[in-house]
Amino acid sequence: MLGQKHILQALKEDDSITRGFIYIRNVLQGSSVSPNTAFISYSRRFRDEHYSEWTAVDAIPSTYQVTRPHKRSKLSNSTAKNHRWIFLYDRTLETTKYPESLEERKKYIESIGEDCDIIYKNNDMPDDDDSFKHKNTLYWRHPPEILSEGLQKPLIFQRVILTSHNNSLAAGFSLWVRTDDKDVDVPDIRHIRNERIKIDACRLHLKDPALKGKVVDFLKVFVCSPSITRPLDVTTPYESEDNQLEQSSSENGFAEDGSVFSLMIQNHRPHPNWIRSVRVLETASILYEELPGATISLRIVELELHQASWFPISATNERSLSEIYRKPARELFNIMTREHAFGCIAMFESGRFNIDSRHLEEVIALCTENSIFVAGILLSDPTDMSGGPRIRHLIGSIGQAGMVLLVSPLQPRIKPIGFDPMAVDHKIFAGERADRFQAVSMHMSFTEWKMPLDWENTGEIDQEIFLLESVISVQHNGQWIADIDVLQLEKDPPDLFYSDCKSDCATIESLDLKKVLRIDTWEELLDPPPETGVLRAKGNWIARLAATLILIQQSKGNAIVLVAGRDRICWNCLFERYSFPECHIPQFIID
Repeated sequence: MLGQKHILQALKEDDSITRGFIYIRNVLQGSSVSPNTAFISYSRRFRDEHYSEWTAVDAIPSTYQVTRPHKRSKLSNSTAKNHRWIFLYDRTLETTKYPESLEERKKYIESIGEDCDIIYKNNDMPDDDDSFKHKNTLYWRHPPEILSEGLQKPLIFQRVILTSHNNSLAAGFSLWVRTDDKDVDVPDIRHIRNERIKIDACRLHLKDPALKGKVVDFLKVFVCSPSITRPLDVTTPYESEDNQLEQSSSENGFAEDGSVFSLMIQNHRPHPNWIRSVRVLETASILYEELPGATISLRIVELELHQASWFPISATNERSLSEIYRKPARELFNIMTREHAFGCIAMFESGRFNIDSRHLEEVIALCTENSIFVAGILLSDPTDMSGGPRIRHLIGSIGQAGMVLLVSPLQPRIKPIGFDPMAVDHKIFAGERADRFQAVSMHMSFTEWKMPLDWENTGEIDQEIFLLESVISVQHNGQWIADIDVLQLEKDPPDLFYSDCKSDCATIESLDLKKVLRIDTWEELLDPPPETGVLRAKGNWIARLAATLILIQQSKGNAIVLVAGRDRICWNCLFERYSFPECHIPQFIID
């Protein structure tokens, strides 16, 4: 695709409309058109008027006079120049309200070595006519003399639609062919809209930084354009809403990039697997942007990325394929789950492992060489609901060869309740917020359970990928409290409370807090009060995470409410939330 010389030549232009004109002229090389038999136009909405820019399919000599069309050939006249006609059109006005914009555009066109004329009068502009039933026919009553000398007026043109991203009659690029010219082969010209030109062997040189940016912009439209998944209709354009026609002006007044890029991709629609591979690569790049310091294996270039098992949308039918093509990469990233992310990391770290996401549902971390990729749920507050898979990258090693996938024990242990009556002293909660668990910490250790992973689903066990049982333990001042399974937070998420009022609805003194007790130690959590208890761990995400998981592992997840945010909280709103239809305040409030 990028090996096509006419594409690269068009991309070198700074002005996007000029890119489109050059591209179409190059594709028309060898067709049966001459400067007075066909025109190229670009149109779009500009404020409250309709802007059009017309040009001939080839340069025009200063003494150009033709009475019969001729086969298009390279003009040897050194005075030949490309010529454009620009105008703003509104049926209700005799002339445009924005002449200064046209003058500015004309100066720019002349600055790049082309001639330009402004058409101010509506009668001198190409226009459709009510007498024509075909909406793709144009009637030009007073064409420029440089093109119409010796020809019968008016000139009548038939439109060959070159679909761009606007998908509308009123916007994008078009090719207009004279209907009164019997020597022009319209089907010969229409090859521009459906020919799949093979990529030639010329090498792509991108030494110019400006060209690199244009190529990247072109590829973005190439990948994300919704029209690449459907055939092009050259007789009936797609309709669009008026607001789709409103495009922002660039520094050149009327130019914008989307239409020309979309036009160029129509002739080079790739295989669906190519598009899916690019979407896979695009999604993976967003994931790795959030993993500073992470690297990938160069062996990835040998993989067929469209077969990635971890991609969040499987290409099982036309509908899913269309969704893959149309969704922005950020949306694809946001719907990635933890197992999708680990599958992606395993592929790009190794350059060859394509692990089915179903085998990664219980994985909490992935370790390879000197990198440890950890599920963000293990390193964040349990109220963190940020989008995406939330994977963290740490520098380090666990001393195991190959790629190791860490999983939690099936039945994590919890410290049994002791028999010391002095260890538990539930006091009445007076509304004060604090952190009584500052000495808490989490530690990782490994058991002897280690199992090779059948990553290719072929029945052959590869000894380079292992599942390793790892224990995440919670300690307080060095004393073991419990082992936790962080994935329980995904399976049984607790209720969250966000204080949405700006001030207390009532004072603490006005609330009946006699039956609300404090939980300030782990012993008081493991031997909880019969009434509602407030675990005071404000701002301590480790303690809040550990307490939440301990209660979930004790099958008390439905009795928890987590206070979200670090701002002041309205206790009245919290208690009122659980007062209807009857009082059902959770047994555990984790602050």
